[in-house]
Amino acid sequence: MTNIMTNITIEAKILQDAIETAMPEIIKDRLSSSYSSPLAKVIEEELDNQDGFFRKLISETISKAVNDKEFKERLGEKVLEKIIEKGLQ
Repeated sequence: MTNIMTNITIEAKILQDAIETAMPEIIKDRLSSSYSSPLAKVIEEELDNQDGFFRKLISETISKAVNDKEFKERLGEKVLEKIIEKGLQ
């Protein structure tokens, strides 16, 4: 692998890591903020351009989470706790 390809691979990994780290906070801020950042339009346009990718990613992530046995057990325990808590009031 050439130095250029190595650099591109490293830069792509750095970008992926940055996106992975920042994306949850960006989405949270965008959904909860009334402030209209100058970058908001740019971000929204790019998210629109990548809509299919993000829809598939979100769908796969949600599917993986809700079909995970441990997640189902934890969620079931929390639901049961709330039912018991409401029943004891």
